[in-house]
Amino acid sequence: MIAHGIELASVALFLWSWLTIGQPGGRIELFIAAVYGWLLEMMDLRLFGTYHYEAATWWGIGEVPLYIPLLWALILHGAMAVSDRSRLPHWSRPFLDGLLAVLVDVAVDAIAIRIGLWRWNIGLHEGWFGVPAGNLCAWMWVAACYGGMIRWVR
Repeated sequence: MIAHGIELASVALFLWSWLTIGQPGGRIELFIAAVYGWLLEMMDLRLFGTYHYEAATWWGIGEVPLYIPLLWALILHGAMAVSDRSRLPHWSRPFLDGLLAVLVDVAVDAIAIRIGLWRWNIGLHEGWFGVPAGNLCAWMWVAACYGGMIRWVR
């Protein structure tokens, strides 16, 4: 039941973002971020197998529930929107993207595993409240690399 609410909310937020993006190329970047998130999830699930999705969902792409790449896109796009409005030098903004994405993951991941959206292959008492420390590091670098590449292409 919770997974369905998250699915509906993520689709609604993604569509709202899609319709209200005002920057040139913003829709393309939002779409690329969703594809990027889906590819990362598929690679991680198949190559490393450190977690798996448990909750029954209405929509999915392969082994990945649809809300996951949509939320990846919203997090990446949101982090970049914040860092682009900062007064930081352009070269340092991808690092702020990474920090902001990690903060979202720190806040969300430990709760998501407890409500049954996905399961890590470690106990709930290990890592960061059941989330492997490597996941936090990966979030930082994945977001920083995405932000750096998008800005370079721009």
